[in-house]
Amino acid sequence: MSLRAIVLFLLLVALGCAADEHHSDGGRAVVPRGGGLIGTPWESQFSTKSAVRFRDEVTVAAQLGWDEHGHLGNETLEAQARQAYANVAKALETGGATLQDVVEETIFVTDIAAAMATLPSVRRAVYGDNATVASTLVEVKRLSDPKGQIAIKVIAKLDIPTPRGGSRESSSGGGSGRGRGGRSRGMGSGMGGGSPY
Repeated sequence: MSLRAIVLFLLLVALGCAADEHHSDGGRAVVPRGGGLIGTPWESQFSTKSAVRFRDEVTVAAQLGWDEHGHLGNETLEAQARQAYANVAKALETGGATLQDVVEETIFVTDIAAAMATLPSVRRAVYGDNATVASTLVEVKRLSDPKGQIAIKVIAKLDIPTPRGGSRESSSGGGSGRGRGGRSRGMGSGMGGGSPY
């Protein structure tokens, strides 16, 4: 093998490794790790990100029902929950994800009895009737905002094509993957019997 062929081969290998690190996902460059901001005051105050993407996972920090100015104007748990999910959706977008990509959520509430009565209908509106979201409900003494009644933290998984043009398969088997179309998520695995929390 000539020196020129060896150099060309090594160059192609190096380019292939770079493609593994930064390949394309539907026209968007996939960055191995990055953070996103949604504009709430606490992001700069605490030097944090609302969402962080690492490879095919987007982790969203617990979102309260704050408006774009960082104020809780809604007094009811239901209104705060709907706004918190809207903030989660906004944070997910910064990592290239949507609510349909969510696989796990942790919901922190200050009144678990009120949450058990209110959240099922809110979550159905967010995820649909046949969810595949693992959900945990936790009662806490208080949240970072004294008027806050709910904070929602989620983890989303993205389907990213492999550098060779294939797609990663879903861990649930069947090889169908979790394409964006046709997925429906709602009350979690507990919906069929007993509490989803």
